[in-house]
Amino acid sequence: MSLAEKFQILSLSGGGARGLYTARVLEELELRFNTSISKHFDMVCGTSIGGILALGLAADIPAKIIRQSFQDNLPTIFPPPGRFATVKQALTAKFSPAPLKAVLLEIFEDRRIGDLKNCVLVPSINYSVGRVRAFKTPHNTMFYQDAQHTLVDVALATSAAPTYFPLHEIDNARYVDGGLVANNPILMGVIEAYRALEVPLERLSGLSIGNMGQGLAIDHNKSNDLGYRGWGMGQDIIALAMSAGEKLYSDMARMLLQGRLEIIDSEATKEQAHLLSLDNGSAAATEILLAHASSEAGTRVNDERVKEFFQHTSRTAPIAQDHQESSDDAKV
Repeated sequence: MSLAEKFQILSLSGGGARGLYTARVLEELELRFNTSISKHFDMVCGTSIGGILALGLAADIPAKIIRQSFQDNLPTIFPPPGRFATVKQALTAKFSPAPLKAVLLEIFEDRRIGDLKNCVLVPSINYSVGRVRAFKTPHNTMFYQDAQHTLVDVALATSAAPTYFPLHEIDNARYVDGGLVANNPILMGVIEAYRALEVPLERLSGLSIGNMGQGLAIDHNKSNDLGYRGWGMGQDIIALAMSAGEKLYSDMARMLLQGRLEIIDSEATKEQAHLLSLDNGSAAATEILLAHASSEAGTRVNDERVKEFFQHTSRTAPIAQDHQESSDDAKV
């Protein structure tokens, strides 16, 4: 790769039902620039719902199709809680993965990681061995294991949020939502491009799209002495980890890229924030997410730095022959 060539990374955050925001922003970008996102980003990274979107974009599926399918099925994927929901969630996952899997099969069909045209990185956690596992296209010789994995399996692995969905099993390993450690995988993408593809840092730039999930803070009307119920049956812990981690990764990536990272996101009002939980598929939450996404994207598409991303032509994901690294490094 020539030093004169740019390398652009798109990073899509996790957030459950809030992913509708991300999908709508992507749809607006494709509409404004009359193009496919995949034609302009050399690497696409995503976690949880962001991972689902990343896989879809890299498969050259229009963002509008993914957004519409996700929006139509939100009430089924995240149905309203029943009478004994709290008791059930203390014992098993809150939701069945079957409706989400049905949507994924409809969108992805039988596509596999090896079919993707962009370099892709989708974080999850391999709970069987207790370490982060990033599913990747075979853009390095050590990354041969994932090529035959279906997009559906990878999507379910990165979306298996604790207490919300059951663990997802692939090849005898059990996976948990990558949002616990890398809700915004932009930093992983930067390191991946630098390490596995040998792209100099000064040639990297990134666009990160969130979903109104940052800045989660405690209501000071609550007690300091919080138990299991005080932490929302564990769900508030998950949301806090995702929110704080997303901000941390964004800040570190911004320092590494020295101003070459653009972020598209919106901040909810206090009144709106309580509706925007990871599992609220209601009409009210949907309206808030779509309204904010359309407004923010409608403004940002006129930024010169956002326009620059769409003046770049992405490279087809390489099947690497030359790069070598240790097998331990390849697992991350």
